[in-house]
Amino acid sequence: MRGAVFTYHAQNCGGYDYASNDHIAFAADLHAVHEAGLPVVSLLDIALALATRTPQALPSHFVAFSCDDGTSLDWADYDHPQFGRQRAFANILRDHLARTSPGTFTDSTLTDSTQNLLTAFVIACPVARAAIDHGCYGGLPLSDDNWWAEAAAEGLVAIENHSWDHVHATLPASLQRYGAGGDFSSVDNYARADRQVRCAAQCIDERLRPVGKRTQLFAYPYGHTSPYLTRDYFPTLQHEHGMLAAFTTQQALIDHATPVYEIPRLVCADAWRTPQEFQAILRRIVHG
Repeated sequence: MRGAVFTYHAQNCGGYDYASNDHIAFAADLHAVHEAGLPVVSLLDIALALATRTPQALPSHFVAFSCDDGTSLDWADYDHPQFGRQRAFANILRDHLARTSPGTFTDSTLTDSTQNLLTAFVIACPVARAAIDHGCYGGLPLSDDNWWAEAAAEGLVAIENHSWDHVHATLPASLQRYGAGGDFSSVDNYARADRQVRCAAQCIDERLRPVGKRTQLFAYPYGHTSPYLTRDYFPTLQHEHGMLAAFTTQQALIDHATPVYEIPRLVCADAWRTPQEFQAILRRIVHG
């Protein structure tokens, strides 16, 4: 098997073209994947296949999609003050399915093949999310959690764990527990990991509980890992944190030997910047 997870940030919408707007890129990339005939699987599908060592459970070649940080633009359309109406990632995916897979939605119910086609990794701590809104988005309340349960209940967009506070560089000094922000590799002992992973999962799960969902996947903020997380905490303490798999931002493809707590993801505007570069990745998936 060989595949890739493509990752986007809905808050990256500062322009009118592919290079400057992840919404435009996501829509174009969905079309390119469809034209290439590659099946789309969920991140949970990938995690289960790797965790149970059953690569045959996945197609021989595949792609998957995720988005990070959990802004409301993942779920709801947004009127950008400069660049106009931004179609939400969830709606871009619905539009794509309506064009390419008529009948996907029946009385607002998803078919099995469209469950969790986009995985949104969200930040648990409301104080941290407010600080990120203030420091990154001009104070606009984009990092709210009032859509998580609705998304999880529908099933098209899975809600998963992106840590307690992202160890974000915009956090006030009173919340900076591990030195300078912006470095998740500083999560290198049990106490830090427990807060960033288990406590985050509990917080997110509390919001998902009314719709019968819970988190099972973790995405490392900034893609930063530490030997403690990948070799000790995640593999030996799953009974505590409940995470089946964890995802980096390493620029690599997935195969049968991929470590389940170091699954790579390719990030838009980092791993590729143009439609041509995206097409080249698709060719690598198919042809090696």
